Amino acid sequence: MKDIFQLHDVARIKAGPYAGLVGRITQQLPGVGGGWLMVRIEGVKDGESVDVEKKFRPSELERNHG
Repeated sequence: MKDIFQLHDVARIKAGPYAGLVGRITQQLPGVGGGWLMVRIEGVKDGESVDVEKKFRPSELERNHG
């Protein structure tokens, strides 16, 4: 089942350099195939501090059930 995200929802990144990190949806951008979601990611990955805002397709995210 496809996850549907709303503004300020918490989502886990499934792939790429930020895989496994959790971020908050800050903006929804229109587009084909569900559009894009801007995600604010704050945390630590491989001992490095991460504080970025990046654009993801909804298929690259999943609900954070943790």
